[in-house]
Amino acid sequence: MVHEPTIRLHRGDRKPLYVQVMTRPSLRDCWSVNLSAAGIGLVASPSSAEEGPHEGQVLELEFTLPDERVRLSARGEVRWRHDHAYAPGASSAALGVSIHRFEGDGQVRVARYLREHHLAVAVVLAGPGEERQIQAALEGDFQLHFAREESELAEVLSRGHVSCVVVAGADGARAAALVQRLHAAVPSDEPAGLSTGDLSRRLVLAAPTSPEAVLSMFNRGALHRYVPVPLEEAPLHEAVMGACREYEMRIEQHRMALELERNLLRERARTAPPSSPSGAGELGMRSEAMRRVLHLAHVAAPHRVAVLLQGETGTGKEVLASTLHRLSSRRDAPFVVQDCGERMLTLL
Repeated sequence: MVHEPTIRLHRGDRKPLYVQVMTRPSLRDCWSVNLSAAGIGLVASPSSAEEGPHEGQVLELEFTLPDERVRLSARGEVRWRHDHAYAPGASSAALGVSIHRFEGDGQVRVARYLREHHLAVAVVLAGPGEERQIQAALEGDFQLHFAREESELAEVLSRGHVSCVVVAGADGARAAALVQRLHAAVPSDEPAGLSTGDLSRRLVLAAPTSPEAVLSMFNRGALHRYVPVPLEEAPLHEAVMGACREYEMRIEQHRMALELERNLLRERARTAPPSSPSGAGELGMRSEAMRRVLHLAHVAAPHRVAVLLQGETGTGKEVLASTLHRLSSRRDAPFVVQDCGERMLTLL
């Protein structure tokens, strides 16, 4: 009888994992964002803050690791949950779940994934020669998925674990058009880090394209990096690694910001009087865009960082600055307003 080797991992080892997760109690549109030997981070879009489990409650999970067909079943406890209403009738939730046990050989499969994990990269439209070049540049550090057509790419992306897409090929116009379609398919009106819409792939273009077209794509935010042709291994590797790291750092930073905000709001609720203002009433946060502004203010206010507020006269910059001051640790200090008029302030 052959036994699986024992694999020991530090409990803090955490790797990105973007796959759909089925839960009981049910959470609508639930995806994972990271996985460790001890827990899993989730984002979901519940229909209300009451949907699904809350802190201290048991949660049963089912999910599939990338490139595996076997569904893993696990049982855990919700350690923290943060709900965020970003529009009337629309909310998102982030959860940290401590996993108590896996069914069957699930723990061994998770340990193997954490040990052998490589960043997943999709390559589309590349010809045979380009595929060999890209393999030589990226294989060993990345898990490559080649797609000759856009339909094949859609199947790869549906697995949910791809961090970067390299659009290649000899036909520059076709490659540029695909970049535009991929960018347009990503919703821009959802809160970052809180929905599957934010799991947008970092796009790297490696096809012959005019400088004007590349600049236009950069200006629209459709492109992370352009790699000129003929392809060279070092620039391509650097571009793909930077795209993957930026993507995963953005997801992790937002997850940490949500956890920080949750702890901050809990502490404020414990120590502040019930009538303590949140800023929403003062600012009249009725539109989705302004609610996102207030959300960012809550995230930034506890930190000793500079915040730049930009906007036309009368849009509420001073009111928002006052809200930031009130939410910060310096709220007991004077709030001083200096009218600079039309002068330009230069910081050296």
